[in-house]
Amino acid sequence: MELADFSSLQPAAQLWVDSIADVRLHAATQQRPIDRFADERERLQRLNPAGFDLATVHSVRATKQFRVALDSNHYSVPARYAGQRLSLKAYADHVCIYDRDQLLARHRRSMDRHQDIEDPEHAQRLIAQRKNAREQRLLVQFLALSPRAQAYVEGLEDSF
Repeated sequence: MELADFSSLQPAAQLWVDSIADVRLHAATQQRPIDRFADERERLQRLNPAGFDLATVHSVRATKQFRVALDSNHYSVPARYAGQRLSLKAYADHVCIYDRDQLLARHRRSMDRHQDIEDPEHAQRLIAQRKNAREQRLLVQFLALSPRAQAYVEGLEDSF
């Protein structure tokens, strides 16, 4: 007999539980399981409605390229956390990276090897800082060209 899936076993399994397993006398307890369950039902507690955290936790240090390693893969964190010690929670399907209790990044977990998984937003602040620094360097170089350069820049700023 070949089964399409386990759900096709459910009716037969339920029939076996109802007609045989629950009503026979248990050798160790000398009670029927259906009667024992009725006594224990009021003492049972609800399962945790939020579920359980099944992640493995790792202490990691972010690289200068603001990445943390898990297995052979690298996952990005915001650039300002480069070089800092962080906590990584590895789940079966995703990775979460924390600074103390603050979630910094969440990525899909890759089971491939040597992958670089990056959230583009993690580099945006660094890119903006670099652009601003470049503009400041250009301004300093321009102002050094002539004593009249400062007045020229101020005139440009006033025209906008």
